[in-house]
Amino acid sequence: RILLVEDQDSFRTILAKLLRELGYDVVEGDNGMNARHLFDLGGFHAVISDLQMPYGGGLELLRFVKEKDRHTHVILMTGFQAIAETQEAYELGAESFITKPFKIKEIQTILLECFGRTQKKYEEEINELQKAKAADTELDSEFQRVAIDDFVSGQQMAYDIYIRLSATKYVKIADHGQDLSMDRVRAYKAKGIAFL
Repeated sequence: RILLVEDQDSFRTILAKLLRELGYDVVEGDNGMNARHLFDLGGFHAVISDLQMPYGGGLELLRFVKEKDRHTHVILMTGFQAIAETQEAYELGAESFITKPFKIKEIQTILLECFGRTQKKYEEEINELQKAKAADTELDSEFQRVAIDDFVSGQQMAYDIYIRLSATKYVKIADHGQDLSMDRVRAYKAKGIAFL
């Protein structure tokens, strides 16, 4: 989970989108003060922050983060005009710097290093996810999704009925030939289930 802090809206939006495509959960902040409030909510593994921004710059945010949790990775984005601040930031515990403009591959590599994963390990994980997705597609071909509103009481089921719990996990709630009562249908709908 990454806290991304950047005061330029368009740049932050694009970078957040790219990070999400890489599989990270991203929370966005637009200035130093906002970032400190968000960080206090907890649960962040890394902070990617611009060095120069309003209401507390990257150095101030770095100090704040490291005081709260020294294990949180902090990566600072900077332009060439702020190179003088990099030494102080390293001394405060910044893991890395990215000089704008940068390629997404650079930040991907830095994040993989921060989280202790190599590029090879990352590619293996991606391959495993793709295999799981392919298996999920095969599993889904065994089922047909039906809107829960289409179920009526008093009719025997022509098929076994399942609820999908996850991408690869289903649980049977009614056998072929059973009646699915309206009370059960309402209970499933109350739990937010839209399809059986």
